[in-house]
Amino acid sequence: HQSSLPNAAKGFPPREPREPSGARPSRLGGKRWCPVSGVGLARHSLLLMLSLLSCVAPLSWHIQPAAPSHVRLAAGLCVDEFTALPLPLLPFPGWKRQARERAIDEWAASRRALLASGEPHALIVGLRDAAEAGRFFEGVDDGLLGFAELGLLPPPPEGRAAAAEPAGEAIAGAEAATVAAEATAAAAAAAAAAEPPMYPYIANVAVRVGARRLGLGRALVEEAERTAVELGFDRLYIKVDRQNFGARRLYDRLGYEICYLQNRPPDRTNKQRQMLFLRKAVGAGAA
Repeated sequence: HQSSLPNAAKGFPPREPREPSGARPSRLGGKRWCPVSGVGLARHSLLLMLSLLSCVAPLSWHIQPAAPSHVRLAAGLCVDEFTALPLPLLPFPGWKRQARERAIDEWAASRRALLASGEPHALIVGLRDAAEAGRFFEGVDDGLLGFAELGLLPPPPEGRAAAAEPAGEAIAGAEAATVAAEATAAAAAAAAAAEPPMYPYIANVAVRVGARRLGLGRALVEEAERTAVELGFDRLYIKVDRQNFGARRLYDRLGYEICYLQNRPPDRTNKQRQMLFLRKAVGAGAA
């Protein structure tokens, strides 16, 4: 039978012996080549990535107080990061763009009013260096890279409770005082309760996607801390979303501690639900 004849008798070249599966070599340019294993391929990919990163200069910036032209840029970044645009009853084409522009106009107008009022309020921006304008970075442009806001607000309940402790001790030790002294202390306590002390808060720390994890957020927070010390304050608060773990890791590394948890009611115009109040002693308070 013809099928039982050897290949040479059929006119075909002799068949090469097979090698065990898993170690079968391939022919490349007439030479035997073994495929790279998974570990070796990952190692080569990592080395190639590191070599490419070493050839690219890092993104550079400078920190400064916001100029009037920067307020609207900061408003756009803040609205995109922290504001949920309200959905109209009858959505129409372009409603999101109009709602975003309206929110930006309101935010920018309120911040311009605060900065012009003379009250202790600061808007700190991180700007891309002009020397590298036009160099492509995904997610950034040649303008604003990030910003942070510093303003005065009453302390959280934890702070008010701590501030009320000396008053309680004074009342407890005033049993032997005169009626006039008691009335004066009561009036002072009522005035303090009516007008709680104001402390600086860092708020709305936002960095563009392409400039994250490069140290810009830390630089903005540290500049806000220096501004608070220059204003004469010895402690600083930050209000952050409980689910914002990236920001919480940054604040934890900078020495902020949780002092209060606030539950927010459902709000269609805000993405943040549970808020954490963080505190840090700065300046004379840290000594």
